[in-house]
Amino acid sequence: MAHINLAEDLLRRGQPRQSLEEYKASYRAKPNPLALYAIGDAFGLRGDSKKSLYYACQGFREDPNRFRAHAHLGDVQDRLGNAQAASYHYREALKLKPEDIGVLCPVRLDSGHGSGPATAGRGGSGGSGATRL
Repeated sequence: MAHINLAEDLLRRGQPRQSLEEYKASYRAKPNPLALYAIGDAFGLRGDSKKSLYYACQGFREDPNRFRAHAHLGDVQDRLGNAQAASYHYREALKLKPEDIGVLCPVRLDSGHGSGPATAGRGGSGGSGATRL
């Protein structure tokens, strides 16, 4: 937990490179999908979209909470401008947990296009690009 706290503090202070190293150390100490999401988000903050998506997908594979996994991948795809992929993942999350109205915010169900990350209340991802662990 110490690595996570330090990583989040480093992000708040505008040091994504150092934060990334702490998130990686956290994953090495105790592998879990939330750490992978955070690593991906840190790469996203550095402008590395390919690595951001790679780590989001790795987290998805390891995450037994498919709702959270789909919601997070929707967020990543939305930030990358992939509206169709984001919409797919948001819809899958909604199928798994229809009572979570937060997943509806990023998607215009009538058109199927994402309208930006609005992820409060999903316990694992945030529109700021920093995953709350």
